[in-house]
Amino acid sequence: MDKILSAILITIVVLILGGLSLLYFAFGDNKEVKKITNPINKERIYLIKISWGLDDCRMAIGLNKKFKGGFDYDFDDKYLLDYGEHFFYKFSNDSLIIYGSEFDKPKVNNFKTPIKFIYLENPAFSGLGESENYKKRGLAVFPKSVIERFEYNDLRNKK
Repeated sequence: MDKILSAILITIVVLILGGLSLLYFAFGDNKEVKKITNPINKERIYLIKISWGLDDCRMAIGLNKKFKGGFDYDFDDKYLLDYGEHFFYKFSNDSLIIYGSEFDKPKVNNFKTPIKFIYLENPAFSGLGESENYKKRGLAVFPKSVIERFEYNDLRNKK
């Protein structure tokens, strides 16, 4: 009888922990942050991607890391992109150049660094991720987690 009760108790604990883990991954925030510095004026800029829920994400370019998931939050001091997956970027002279979707501009712009957007549609946008084309053009990619997907696709296409 004790073994049956122990097995039931262990099963209940495992189900509860599994449910809590699922809730965390379904509703918790997952944030990636990359600090970059303008080589000319030394301004620190943060590239931020936050994911929450199963399929929602938002990206921002800001002068601080303060950023939360969900569309209820307003960030007047950041460039914002809803549903962004990734983008490419580089510094050119004193400007930060962003390749991909165009972000909403901040209502309060405290950036010293000019930020310029080059809007790219497919297939030009996805082509930058193939065969390390972005590296050949002197670009970096954000978020870094996307690079693994590029490398996997390149490896698959070589076969």
